[in-house]
Amino acid sequence: MVPTTTPSSSPGSSTEPGRRKPRRSSFGRAKSSVPAPTRPRRSTTVWIIVFDKLRALQIPVDDDPEITVQNIVSSADLGVDLNLNAIAIGLGLENIEYEPEQFPGLVYRLDEPEVVALLFGSGKLVVTGGTEPADAEAAVDVITERLADLGLL
Repeated sequence: MVPTTTPSSSPGSSTEPGRRKPRRSSFGRAKSSVPAPTRPRRSTTVWIIVFDKLRALQIPVDDDPEITVQNIVSSADLGVDLNLNAIAIGLGLENIEYEPEQFPGLVYRLDEPEVVALLFGSGKLVVTGGTEPADAEAAVDVITERLADLGLL
């Protein structure tokens, strides 16, 4: 069974349309989000399904609503273990947040591209804040270059 609620019964609702079950959240008449699929055509299909389900629940949806990409979350694996303590020191503390007692990852705020990367000791990365897939690719390139320059990769 697909979990659904209506805005009248809950301030937020969650639905999993389609076979692959992308998750969508909405809050009243505000905004909703759908994880970006790897294929743009699938994104359009997901939104059509979501809009049809909302209309079936008698929730008004414009005939041609504006859809904008505001945040892309990507992951990568560098294939090597990382020394997060050395990285925190090497990259400088102005763009780094690292408190291993509270969170096992290092938060690295890049200026160009303007994204945030989470680095983990396993060598895995999560890049968030981009508006295009190329932002994540550029961030991974910048990170690997900086780590290589420091001799930490």
